[in-house]
Amino acid sequence: MKIKQLSERNYIFTFFDSPDWNLNLHVIIGAHRNYIVDSGMGSHMLNPMINFIRLRNQKDIFIINTHFHWDHIWANSLREVKEIVAHQTCGALIQANWDKDLTLNQAYIRTPINMQLPTLTFTDEIDFPDDHIKLLFTPGHTSDSICVNDYLEGVLNVGDNIGDTLDQLVPDLDCSVEVYKQSLLKLKNLNASTIVSGHNVVMQPEVFDKIQILLEAH
Repeated sequence: MKIKQLSERNYIFTFFDSPDWNLNLHVIIGAHRNYIVDSGMGSHMLNPMINFIRLRNQKDIFIINTHFHWDHIWANSLREVKEIVAHQTCGALIQANWDKDLTLNQAYIRTPINMQLPTLTFTDEIDFPDDHIKLLFTPGHTSDSICVNDYLEGVLNVGDNIGDTLDQLVPDLDCSVEVYKQSLLKLKNLNASTIVSGHNVVMQPEVFDKIQILLEAH
């Protein structure tokens, strides 16, 4: 595990459980509540983040699921969490894929895994104005993909809507390219200065233009 501070209140926890990809989980220490963007693959990932937060404050912890994929939601069930926030379709997708994902990814199970569905959902966007945090629906990699915009410090987490490596900036898409392009434009127009994704390195906003060029080339 590696911890990187991006700004005054934004921290990235990078885990190296897979030989093929890294996993970035994101902590935001808000003024009124704490946010963990994606819970990861078990309590061995979530607990260090909770401990990190508790050294700083005792405020409520909200988990945000950027999408339903197993590596982002397996630690949802820890009791320390106040709410789990996601798109309104995320819960049904978790349920539909749960058994298959457990079977296919048994090698990654290090701690007990229990299903916990989102408790607070939205359609287009949800805002926490007292913390300057807004979540927006940005389908592309999955049909339920969302982004997390810290508009106080200019840090934007796009989930897996950026590919896993610098050589593969365009992610696998569950939606049409046109739908993904619309989400890219929405992400770009947020004018963030720091871009976080689920598996890649931290980037600058120019990455959206690079992805657009790659899409046009195909």
